Amino acid sequence: MSKRFTDTEKYKKKFIRELPGAYKLFWDYLYHDCSFAGIWYVDFEVAQIRIGKDMLIDKEEAIKLFNKDEERIIILNGGSKWFIKAFILFQYGELNSNNKLHLGVSRELEKEGVFIPLKYPFEGAKDKDKDKDKDKDKDKEKEREGMQGEGNEKEEVLGKLPEKKIASKIESENSGLSNGNNPLTSPKELFELWNKYASHSNLISARELGKQRQAKCNSRLAERPLEKWEEVFSLCARTPFLNGENASGWRASFDWIIANSDNAVKVLEGKYDKTKQRQMGTSKTAGNWALLEQRKKEREKAEIQV
Repeated sequence: MSKRFTDTEKYKKKFIRELPGAYKLFWDYLYHDCSFAGIWYVDFEVAQIRIGKDMLIDKEEAIKLFNKDEERIIILNGGSKWFIKAFILFQYGELNSNNKLHLGVSRELEKEGVFIPLKYPFEGAKDKDKDKDKDKDKDKEKEREGMQGEGNEKEEVLGKLPEKKIASKIESENSGLSNGNNPLTSPKELFELWNKYASHSNLISARELGKQRQAKCNSRLAERPLEKWEEVFSLCARTPFLNGENASGWRASFDWIIANSDNAVKVLEGKYDKTKQRQMGTSKTAGNWALLEQRKKEREKAEIQV
């Protein structure tokens, strides 16, 4: 279950105070139902059910109220998605290029045409570059100053962002080169694929893709391609036992499925599917009965010959 920060002072703020009751609840709901990048996949039918039918909400009215004095919601993809502008700053602060979660957020937003500059810390790099060519050091120093600047210097920063983004994209693609099946498949794709199926089932969602998970993902991707993993995840989402319908209420997680090569094999073989197990059990019983009958006839035949 994902956890997110909340503001204990939010109901004291003028914006929240002035919202009608239903839209106060809806605003809070958006913060919980949006993706890790602050993208909400617009579905008012589901939202209305979850909020309560006694708290009626309307799409047009929501946009009107939320964007009354400033733009808080950006409509994307023809209205099928909303971007909650304040979500990123509140949940993560300033996006940092050294934080892999922040990089993931930035890439996710770029897919939707939303660009938030990343902070590029260079403190550690200064000491390492002391012996390098002085002219190069001066150029890098100017770049550092530009990235940390304010006011008019921000224009200089924004001008350099595309180059940084291209480099980040190349790094992202290269991060999957250690898996043997598909060198273009990155751990992030496997991570997002699991969360896609977890969001439509009772499987446990994964929040962050750390170094240990990336290493496990590369190992698993070396065993089977992403298409096969989608089959595994789809089966997980449709298997009641893996969704908590068991004596202990245990649910499958991303860490469990990537922990080793055996768990995915068991899922594909239907080891956790009770219906399939019953069918296999019936087949096995029938097979045993046929074998016993055959042996009985062989014994009877042997006795006659004696």
